[in-house]
Amino acid sequence: MGVSRRALLRGLAGGLAGGLAGLAGGAALTGCLPHSSLGRHTDLPAQRYALQAKLLAGAPGAGQGTPIMDEWRLDAEFDAMYSRTFRDGSIGTLIRFQRAAATINGAAGRSGLAGLLVELRAFERGEVLAVMGADAGMGPGLRMDLLDIVWPMLAPRLEGAGRAGGRGAASMRTSWPVGENLQWGRQAVELAGTQERGEWSLAGTIRQEDRLVRRWGEVTAAWTLAEGRVQRAEWHVSRRVEPRWGGPGYPEQDQDLLVTVTYTGDVAPLPVVPPSAYDSLRADSLRPVMQDGATPQTSARPIVELQPFLLLPELERAV
Repeated sequence: MGVSRRALLRGLAGGLAGGLAGLAGGAALTGCLPHSSLGRHTDLPAQRYALQAKLLAGAPGAGQGTPIMDEWRLDAEFDAMYSRTFRDGSIGTLIRFQRAAATINGAAGRSGLAGLLVELRAFERGEVLAVMGADAGMGPGLRMDLLDIVWPMLAPRLEGAGRAGGRGAASMRTSWPVGENLQWGRQAVELAGTQERGEWSLAGTIRQEDRLVRRWGEVTAAWTLAEGRVQRAEWHVSRRVEPRWGGPGYPEQDQDLLVTVTYTGDVAPLPVVPPSAYDSLRADSLRPVMQDGATPQTSARPIVELQPFLLLPELERAV
């Protein structure tokens, strides 16, 4: 397409959220990843991000407004690299968690996220379409069911107005799939606020209402952008979770979640595999959390085994 190597470096370094087009009268945050064939730029670096999360949760079934009882923390790192461009123009980004350490109420907790491999598919303007392989991160000791807000943090569909570099109104209205299997539904946000010189500050509502779970509450969100890259993103979510699959042991729970993602630098690229190998690649990432002998289909895992969306301290403690 006649794109210079300098432009490719800048575009790929922009990672998941891309560049800010500061146009008079209107601006939109769009991705900078080029439309190119898989493996063509394997000499370019991946981007490393630090992920910190803190979840405060009420005792399940204690009722709204009761004191927060339990604290879960996660400290993790992941790498992200362009993988492929789909026919509709959306971009695939390969994400691998390199390390993860968790605590529950100050004691060592379980964390099996290290080695988890997912592919984030999003349009350049930031709309998240799919997170392939994410079901492997659901449930106790993993907790991507609690941290799925990471995906729109990395690929935000932000819209702003105002002159380049100046202060102006900003908004974000988008939804994203929870896990890979659509049985978990979609979560959505509607946010509004301001943006100025690469600093975005928004607030609004977050919600999910599906066959198996209802989650709703408020969120404040902030991004720092520089040279077309998300340097830092932070979301603070206060919500109520209402499981809907029935039976004892699944009462409502209040949750207060703070998640921060910070770009820390470029690293050596991840191995790139052809699309035909993605199914087996995702199957490999599923096997560590599957029952022995089970096929790598997370939809076959019973809900009672997954225990999604609720923080249950007894299931998060290190074995």
